[in-house]
Amino acid sequence: IFLAFERFKDIIHHNKYANNYTYHKSIFLMNQTPHLDNGFLLLKQDAAFAAPLSVLLFDFYENEEEFKALISANQENIQCVVGNQNGYVPFGESQQPQLWEYADGVDTLKFLKDLG
Repeated sequence: IFLAFERFKDIIHHNKYANNYTYHKSIFLMNQTPHLDNGFLLLKQDAAFAAPLSVLLFDFYENEEEFKALISANQENIQCVVGNQNGYVPFGESQQPQLWEYADGVDTLKFLKDLG
């Protein structure tokens, strides 16, 4: 996975990003938290849904049913699920929503129209 991220290595030259990376790396090292580090990105196994800047969280599941149950039980905390299966946002398209797809299910234009 680190090879796939290698093309983004210049992100470490951005001051605020580098500060976050250094901070979280220090915390992981001081707390002896298991993690992976490629010099600009930290990977940590964690079931949390939100990750701090410079940290990519991942987790393992026993089977697809366990994964689907987790997604179903936490729909309020999940904006989209990326994957190759039907019903998931295809890889590479999570930041390219269609016109009929609304962030958090809110039609922004309708919301603004209803204000007046």
